[in-house]
Amino acid sequence: MMFISISKVYVPDVVALFQECLTGYLQSTDGSKVDDYLRCTYLIHLACQLEQTDLIDPRVWSILLDSAAQNPSSQRYLESTYGSSYMVAAYALSAFDRVGRLDELFCERVNLADAIAHFQDDAHATTIHSPRTAFALIETGLRMRPVQSNDTPLFSNFLLNR
Repeated sequence: MMFISISKVYVPDVVALFQECLTGYLQSTDGSKVDDYLRCTYLIHLACQLEQTDLIDPRVWSILLDSAAQNPSSQRYLESTYGSSYMVAAYALSAFDRVGRLDELFCERVNLADAIAHFQDDAHATTIHSPRTAFALIETGLRMRPVQSNDTPLFSNFLLNR
């Protein structure tokens, strides 16, 4: 991975760098800020790029799951630029898919499919942010397909109106 090669030139100890980022973030939040889910997904993606996913603190996963579980019914999320339900769903899908933990978003606690059906964003936020969720679903579906296949089971019954 080119990122790893380049980073080793400038950051000889990627583990220490990641742990410093993780610790700094966790010390600065109790997990209740509206945009905490964003920081968590950034940490997860950084861990993936540095090939250090085993170092992700369980609290990061918990904060992200709590955000995904709370967003459809929480006015707190709807009052923030970063609080679009669709945006939270997109970032959660991307992060959990990236590390192979997608099933956690569809457990009883979160049930992301049901949550998406009950999003209450205003029309403006829906117009701007719903494509992010659509792109995250497409990316997830494409990552699920077998390497030798041109299709994925997620899209096998998907029909386009032409």
